[in-house]
Amino acid sequence: MNQTTVILERINQRDEIPGHELRDLMRDDGYLYSMTSFYGQMDRMESEGLVRRERREFSEHGMNFRAAFYSITDAGRNYLRGSDPMNWEQKFAAIKNLHGGSGGCLRMRKPGDWYVETSGLELKHGEHMLRSPCGNGETPEAAVNSYWESLTTPGSLIVRGAMRESRKCFRWNGFMLEEVGE
Repeated sequence: MNQTTVILERINQRDEIPGHELRDLMRDDGYLYSMTSFYGQMDRMESEGLVRRERREFSEHGMNFRAAFYSITDAGRNYLRGSDPMNWEQKFAAIKNLHGGSGGCLRMRKPGDWYVETSGLELKHGEHMLRSPCGNGETPEAAVNSYWESLTTPGSLIVRGAMRESRKCFRWNGFMLEEVGE
């Protein structure tokens, strides 16, 4: 089970949970080793629309504190259920739409060997590295789903026209491709 799933399950067990309690639970489970890695993970999950963070004050043992409280979003629940709000044809239409409606082809190398071909789309992980998304499968549906999974990997930024002045960036926020800045 990946760390994102464990965190979402912990939050989903309650309506909301203070960040420090969630961090302690995760550390006890052996998933997180530092505050920095925990809050980095939570920032990523919030930017992807999986969780909602609210900062507020609370009292405990006669003392006042300020803390982040986390709750799960509908996109986070969908992530846990593994339910996919889009079928493969809708995903393929979204892939083509990233090119203004004209890009993206579904090709067959030989019977039982399909792939999605696009040009001008890259994935950005970290600060400088770009890589091309890929999708292969035995059926058109499997190829599109594979490509979609590589395109919507948590933490990745989709870059269209990376070397052009018309460069644009997008991110999958759990229910739609959203144009974002770098």
